This record gives sequence, C-alpha cells and structure tokens, in this order.
Amino acid sequence: MIDFLVLNDASLPFSSANDCEQNMGVFFSILHRANSQGIRFYRADNLEGSWNSLIYADGFDIGKWINSITNRDQSLLVKSVISNVKCPLASIDDIHPHNSMNEMLFVLSSNKNIEVQGLGVASQTNTHGISFASHPNWTVNPIVVVKQWDEDGATQEIEVEVPNVYSLAHIDDVLTKLHVKKQLNRKYLCSLMTLGNKDFPNLIFCETALKGLSSISITFNEFQQIIKVLTKLNDSICDASNRDELVKRTELKISGESAETMNTPKHARKRLFKHPILGRISFEDHVKNFPCAKRMHIFSDYANNNICIGYFGRHLTNVTNPKS
Repeated sequence: MIDFLVLNDASLPFSSANDCEQNMGVFFSILHRANSQGIRFYRADNLEGSWNSLIYADGFDIGKWINSITNRDQSLLVKSVISNVKCPLASIDDIHPHNSMNEMLFVLSSNKNIEVQGLGVASQTNTHGISFASHPNWTVNPIVVVKQWDEDGATQEIEVEVPNVYSLAHIDDVLTKLHVKKQLNRKYLCSLMTLGNKDFPNLIFCETALKGLSSISITFNEFQQIIKVLTKLNDSICDASNRDELVKRTELKISGESAETMNTPKHARKRLFKHPILGRISFEDHVKNFPCAKRMHIFSDYANNNICIGYFGRHLTNVTNPKS
C-alpha cells in the first residue's frame, strides 16, 4: 500500500453521456476524500491535462454538468477537486525508484484486447488503481490483469491482481488502513537511536537525521524506500572500501558534492552535521533514491565498517539550486 492512486485510463470513456452524469459525482467525491488525507494521483496514459480535459463520454460537457448540479456542497466539491487536485503523468523513477516498466504490456485478463496501462503502473508500484464505474470490468476489486513481456524472443505473461478503488466504501477502507500503517511506520522511525539499533548495527544516526526521519510528513512510499536504503547501506558497508564499491554493492545512486558547492560557504555549512563520535564533520556523499528529490546525506567510515546518517529531507541548496 502506497499513498497514491493511479488512474485506470481504460475506465474512460463511459458508454453514454447519461451514464457518465449518473456516476461522475461518486468519482469526484472519492478524489476529494482521498486528497483531503494526502493521497496523490497519477496518470499513465501519456496525455497531459487536468481533470476537465479528460474525455468522459461522447456528448458529455463537464462544464455544463457542473453547472447542472443542484446540491451546492457537491458543486463546490467538484470545483475544488478540478481546481486543486493534480493528476500528473506518472514517472516510475519518481514514485518508485528502480521499478522500471521494461517495455511491459498490461491487458485485462477477461479481455486481452483491452490495454490497462494505468493498472499496470499500479501493479508495478504496489499501489491501487482508481476507476470510473463505467463498466462492470471496473466495478470489481481487485481487477485481474495480465502482464506480458518479451524474453529470449518469446512472449511471457503472468496474471496480477490490482487493488481497485471505485466507490466511497473502498476509499474509506484504503484510508483507514493507510492511517494505521503510517502510525506504525512513524513509531518505528521514532524508535531509532544514534547507536545500537538492532536492525542496523552498522549504521550511526546524527540527531539531525533522526529528526528528519521522524517527521510526520513522511509518506508510506518514502518509508518503504528509507528502510530499503538503510538496509542496503547496513549490509554493504562491511564489504566496501570506497564509494565506488559501496555504489556497486548497494546499487544506490550515491554521489558527492561539486567543488563549486563545497567552495561556497553558505552551501558547505549546510552539509555539516554533528557525528555522535567524531563531532561536527562534513557529509558530502548523499543517496538520491527517494521520491520528490529528497536526499540522505551520509559519512562512510570504511576502516571501521560503519556509515553515519547525517541528514534526511528535502534537497539541500547548492550552486545549481540556491533556493531548493
């Protein structure tokens, strides 16, 4: 479960404008309810545009539909969603680093003539699809899709069940489970200590890092990636003698800072953190494998086989992005 939903592009258009009008209200209520709890949305159909640019049905005019809503609260809800809720194109590297689509094709199991790219992205990122109730194909949970790919000149395929949100009851269930999981995740991150963590015996944490990791704003997706990165660093430092070897063993994106950045005092100072043992030192190396361009700054002690985590959070300023 990750705190975003991927639009099932195959669930549009509706078969008729009338059918669309009867079901649109529920869909926008789902969007509003999810967005109020910090759920993000993505599209995977390679089409740019906002909610009011989608083709919902032949002969359906979303502007006229909104103006025809007699319930004032519902009208305000729909207008709020269209104005404030974004649904950008999905970048797999951004929402789930190292989970490449690798030229996979996803089709509906019950009708392989229907391509379901959005549900495919949802399956690859271990999250939910969100569908319009435009056909019985899309009013089931989960939806069974077939993942197809080429291997050694032959087509391979496997069935995958993708959780699907199409009703208010479903989104309420998702939000309840997500809330509980987020609380458990934050409790775990808040339990980390500077030294002596059972799960990460080869890692040391600065107070600045612990503060960033215990932030209430950390998403479910970020939590999963944080644990994955910490685990790889912890498991690989004992067999690495330099950064290149650490990168090779962890398969993480780790780099240092540019000379220009480190020669600029106001930027260099932001890389100084208090190591629990060594005192205030520079943490130039940073891991880039996080959503929303967040960074984890580290100091690797190859002689003593440990890594200190100095910082986790938004990208620190540098000469290229002085206001990031």
